Amino acid sequence: MVKKRLEKQLRTTYKLFRTINPEHLLDILKSHQKLDCKVGYDEKGKALDFTIYDKSGYVFKSGEIANDIGVLQNPELFESGFTQMYSESEQLQLELQRCIKEAYRSTYQSFRSKLLFSDHIHRIPIKAIAAEMARSERFLFLQKYLHTDNRELGKLIRAQFDIVKHEIYGTELMREERQLKIKADLVKKIDRQTTVQYNKATNNPFRAFAKPWN
Repeated sequence: MVKKRLEKQLRTTYKLFRTINPEHLLDILKSHQKLDCKVGYDEKGKALDFTIYDKSGYVFKSGEIANDIGVLQNPELFESGFTQMYSESEQLQLELQRCIKEAYRSTYQSFRSKLLFSDHIHRIPIKAIAAEMARSERFLFLQKYLHTDNRELGKLIRAQFDIVKHEIYGTELMREERQLKIKADLVKKIDRQTTVQYNKATNNPFRAFAKPWN
């Protein structure tokens, strides 16, 4: 199970990058996946392999995780000497969507508003979301290795903004409506129980003979 999880994490990171300088791999895996790693080199300074030190305590060389995931098995990814993300990759789109979702939630928590979350999503402007994103570790990681100017980065964010807004607005609205229905049903149940108990008390045949308290 640990190897499968690590393989999934590594492949997810690989999908983000066009090329990776092995010297940057430690920072990339630490920032993106919270994984500790060490890259092994030969006497000429060429990267040969990497070792993952997992939080579970296990230590694996790349070949022990998957036989096609190491440095030498992926020359197009590791041999250029540069680190560059895929600006067109589906994985980058997913990462930006996660940044936007996290920004919606963190702004909602920091505002401490009495609004429902769905109302917050509907009302808050994109500039406030972008400002919140710019402070997040995930976004700073993407910005560091994407190597693009603010204008192009803004285009990438805007392309995902409406998608995320509509998705989480619809999801939260449905969740809030379900919660409201549950509360309404509970109130009705309590009201019915109270009515039944009252009717039983008022229809008690011995009530007329009961003496008042002195």
